[in-house]
Amino acid sequence: MNLWGETIDYLKGYAEKTDKIAVGFSGGKDSLCVLDLCSRVFKTIYCYNMEFCGGFKVDRDQMEYGKQRYGVKVIHYPHFAFITALKNGIYCNETEETEKLPDWTLRDVYDLVRQDFNVDYIAHGAKTADGLWRRKMFNATKTWTDIIYPIKTWTKPAVMAYMRMQKIPMPHMSVGHTTGATGRTKNGTGIDLTDPSIWYLHDNHPEDYKKLLRWFPYAHAAVCRRDWYGAKAYNDCLDADT
Repeated sequence: MNLWGETIDYLKGYAEKTDKIAVGFSGGKDSLCVLDLCSRVFKTIYCYNMEFCGGFKVDRDQMEYGKQRYGVKVIHYPHFAFITALKNGIYCNETEETEKLPDWTLRDVYDLVRQDFNVDYIAHGAKTADGLWRRKMFNATKTWTDIIYPIKTWTKPAVMAYMRMQKIPMPHMSVGHTTGATGRTKNGTGIDLTDPSIWYLHDNHPEDYKKLLRWFPYAHAAVCRRDWYGAKAYNDCLDADT
C-alpha cells in the first residue's frame, strides 16, 4: 500500500473512536497536508494556531487559503515560546509584569485546545525528517497519546507530491525566501525569534516587523549582526554552529 493510503488507514483508526479532531494549522505545507488528510476521514475538524505577539498579518494571510478551502475557523493561542521569551527577557527587558506571567508550556496549549474543542485527539504536521530537534521533541512527548502525527514518516518531497496531486497551492512562505544580505532562506511558516524569522519580517513585512519590535525591541540586533558582519562572514559563523 502506498504512503498516502497507509496514512488514511492510520487516521481511520482514530476516526473509529471519534468523528472530530483538532488540527494544528499554520497555513504551511505540512499543516495543509494534514488538514486535507483529516478532511477525508473526520466529520468535524477544528483548527488552532500558536502565534507570537498576538499574531502577524503575514501568518494570518498564510492561513486564509486553508480556511476558505476547508471551511474551517482557526482559534489562536499564545505560543509557549512567546511567553517564555517575555518571562526571560529575550530581546526585551524583564519587567515586574512579565515576571508574573504564568508558566505556559506546549502541554498547556494542547490541554486547552482539547478542552475548548472538546476533542480527544490533536493532529500535528511534525515529521521526523524535519531534523534532530523534531526527533528530540518526539522522544520527549512519546507518552502524549492524545497527540497524533499523521505524516511523521513522510519526507518533504512526499508532502509536496501530495499537494500537487490534490491541487493544493504551495504556500508562499514554504517556497523559501531569501533573507537579505546573507542569502539565507526562511522555510516553513510561523514567526518566532530565530534569526531567519527576524530577517524575513525585516526584509519583507515591515509592519509586522514593527509589531515584533514593540514586544522585543532588541530583536533588531539580529539584523545588525547580519549587516555588520557581512554576508559571507555571517554565513560562515552560522554554518560553524550547526
